[in-house]
Amino acid sequence: MSPSPKPRKPARDNASASASAAVPAQAAAPRPWPVIVTTLIMGLEAVLVLWGALNFVFTLSAPGPLNVGGRLFLVALMVGAAAFAASVAAKHFVGRAWTRAAVVVWQLFQVILSGQFLGGGAPVLGVVCLVPAAVALVLVFSPATRRFLEADDQPRR
Repeated sequence: MSPSPKPRKPARDNASASASAAVPAQAAAPRPWPVIVTTLIMGLEAVLVLWGALNFVFTLSAPGPLNVGGRLFLVALMVGAAAFAASVAAKHFVGRAWTRAAVVVWQLFQVILSGQFLGGGAPVLGVVCLVPAAVALVLVFSPATRRFLEADDQPRR
């Protein structure tokens, strides 16, 4: 007995493909404000991590527990983290569905970091890290963001 053939998806004709590509940007659903705010938070965090890396470069010769090799590795790690956060912010803005998980992971790291600051004697810095992380975590699970990201993982213009 031979296996039954798998059903095929109907082929998309070129007319419908070009018609969907010709839809003007005004006809697309507007970008919800929670997505814009979450993108701004992620972008600002990326800039601040990059600023921290550059600031760390200027203190490479200062005495401390790490040698120069360890400090250079930490700078490279910070630059990579800033690039990751900037990439996630850009992709979240255009509507990629995978960015929700990346935003959540990044913000959970921010919460952990803020706990270290709060318990380590820098409460202002802890609150500065905690508040945007909490806002981004709430907004990334808002219904408007969910609807915007769930469509079909196609970028919005």
